[in-house]
Amino acid sequence: HLHLPTAASAILTALFVYVTVYLLARALDFHQVYVRTTPVYLGCFAIAWVNAWVHWGVSRLPSVITGLGACYQLDETDYTAIATKWIARFTSSKGIFLSILAWALLAWSAVYLYLFQPDLLGHPKDLVAKLTVFPVEWQSTAVLAPPLLLCIFGALCAMSAGTAFWLFCVNIFFLRHIKRLPVVPIPGLLIAQLRRITQFYLVASLTWLLGVALFASLFRNPDALSLSVIGLISAVGFFTFFAPQFIFHRYLVHAHERIADYAVLHFRRLVPPRADLAEFLRIEPGLLASLIDLTDPPRTWVYDYHDVIVLLLGEAVALGSLAVQPMLKHLTGGT
Repeated sequence: HLHLPTAASAILTALFVYVTVYLLARALDFHQVYVRTTPVYLGCFAIAWVNAWVHWGVSRLPSVITGLGACYQLDETDYTAIATKWIARFTSSKGIFLSILAWALLAWSAVYLYLFQPDLLGHPKDLVAKLTVFPVEWQSTAVLAPPLLLCIFGALCAMSAGTAFWLFCVNIFFLRHIKRLPVVPIPGLLIAQLRRITQFYLVASLTWLLGVALFASLFRNPDALSLSVIGLISAVGFFTFFAPQFIFHRYLVHAHERIADYAVLHFRRLVPPRADLAEFLRIEPGLLASLIDLTDPPRTWVYDYHDVIVLLLGEAVALGSLAVQPMLKHLTGGT
């Protein structure tokens, strides 16, 4: 309710998460390990950052979806019903809760297997020690603090991941639905109206890639495994941006085809078969020029190259974050 910028809100939330968990770690006499654990700081910021941008997306989705109504040849009442149905699905408290719960159970199961049943996963502690920068004290099961704090962080991560996953899944079905709707045959209008939702998807994709970058910075040494993991997770961000673009591309191509069909019918209706075209155009000089303007091939993609450059820069940051730990190790003389 303070209407803070999203970045400022994320920083304040990160501080709140850090201090709250720190007080619990202090009560469990684990605070000295807590304050020197690099992933704690990255995790707090990542949780707050993703949550802040998820909230940003959920708060703007209704107006973005409602604004698409001008693109379709539908009665206003019909599109309002469609928009209301999908807004309700995107913001479904039950759906978001179940998704968060599923991710929390997954996180807690991972903590349990990691700490108490390592043999079931083929010695994951060795793998985690190789890839991340958690001090060995976090692998202890002799005290309550490690499993409890890891479960708390798992639940907080599940809030971000679960909400984002729900929005991602609903968006897939939303795109499948709007792909079948009839669009108005005016490419320029479509591009103008679809730019807003394109920018929305671009921000969502960049936010995801920044979250991937924070996760990538936890890897101790870049290798084939870490590159594969980061590349796979990054693909979600690219899919979020480009999947709608193929649908919008189809809109624009179909709109231009309809205009061309109309121009052919109009031309045949005005110009008799085997008529002297030159004589007819002398009488109606503006006809050919108007038909050429009407059927001039328009842009068939809503995004422009600036959007792609920004997205590729986001991916470069995500992959470049794999070098953070080796650089810190080199600068500090660590092993």
